[in-house]
Amino acid sequence: HPFGNSFPSGGEFLPTEVRDFAGRYSAAFFHATGFELQWICSDEKGLLPFAEGLRNPYCRKCFSQIHLRENCLHDLNRLLVLANGAPGRFAKMRCHAGLSLAVLETVRLPRGIVYLLAGRLSASQKGHPNGIQAKRLSEFNAALEMLVLSLPWIREQIQWAELFGLPKGNKVVERALQFVRSRFTEPISLGEVARYCGVSLSYLSHHFKDTTGIAFPALLTRLRLDRAERLLAETTMRITEICFAAGFQSVSRFSRCFKGRHGLSPRNWRDKYARKMV
Repeated sequence: HPFGNSFPSGGEFLPTEVRDFAGRYSAAFFHATGFELQWICSDEKGLLPFAEGLRNPYCRKCFSQIHLRENCLHDLNRLLVLANGAPGRFAKMRCHAGLSLAVLETVRLPRGIVYLLAGRLSASQKGHPNGIQAKRLSEFNAALEMLVLSLPWIREQIQWAELFGLPKGNKVVERALQFVRSRFTEPISLGEVARYCGVSLSYLSHHFKDTTGIAFPALLTRLRLDRAERLLAETTMRITEICFAAGFQSVSRFSRCFKGRHGLSPRNWRDKYARKMV
């Protein structure tokens, strides 16, 4: 997977709502910790737009020179390979310039995988020879821990932002999404949503999938799995309690859907990943 557009400065294939959320969160993170935070989506768009969002003048300079840019992209792709498929864990390394970097797989969207890139700090207490201020490794690790703790919430916000950015003026689908957002943990049906929107079942079924790119039942399952994952990571609720709190009507279906996404049962996933988040 190549590194593609970084947003909010790039990633035009993603809805404005996603880029707006990313920009606000990155700015808040930088002001709170002093560390850069970039959102990167792997897609077929290419690598160069990645440089647009860099705050660090040295890194921007590297990207402006072809021979140094190739080294940067090689380092970033190595990190991406390490981070891919490892939810809740940062992949870390030092780049060719000696700066510490960390990448976290954040959310998988229909059009690409979104990653968080943090770091670009010198591990040397004397600072980097190119003028980059040194920060203690403990500060960096604390900032990364804060991100991991926030990951389930971040993932949920991105996915909703993506969904609400898709209708592009289709008021019926917008209204349907608003209804789903407020009721997806309940046993709702597409027919109920159609009645709420004042349209026929066939009309909503066609336009919903055509607009969002996902069928209504599949969307409900995705949203419920996202909520279950958040509850597994952030609470000590029992698996059965999480199943029904997330909107599933049976523990067996919940376990089957969860294992289909993660390759692990809810309990095993919590043991392997969620304990690292809290």
